Amino acid sequence: MWLRDVPWTANPDGYGAEMTPERRERLEEINAIREKVRLPLLPLYENMKPSAAADKAAALYRFARQAGVPQLLGQQAQALMQSGRVQTAEEYRQLWEIFCTVLDQFAEILGDTALTGEEFCRMLRLVLTQYSVGTYSGHAGSGEGQRDDPG
Repeated sequence: MWLRDVPWTANPDGYGAEMTPERRERLEEINAIREKVRLPLLPLYENMKPSAAADKAAALYRFARQAGVPQLLGQQAQALMQSGRVQTAEEYRQLWEIFCTVLDQFAEILGDTALTGEEFCRMLRLVLTQYSVGTYSGHAGSGEGQRDDPG
């Protein structure tokens, strides 16, 4: 429904409501928003059909980059740093690298293995849960790092 090439025509207030000029205007706004969401999702949707795992990983990477995920994570990390939440900021800085590492692993290990979108998502979720995000801080006087687990 979201990805169809035709605008929605149903009354935003429900099937039983009269289509007034105000409701028609709101429907146009809804369709404009839908189009902004639909266009970036189309390539991702197409690549989630049964195809090679490497192609799915590449499509997800492109989608995340186009959506501005690295920049948003960087901005969030900066805001956290400015508010004094240094450990959480460092954890945010790790997220994009972890995500890219996992996608690289999928491409390298699974390569041309055909997966459905559901299989890909299930495997991606499983692999991502195996990663731990944390920071290391120097242990006073020891010269060794000690892991600070996120609280």
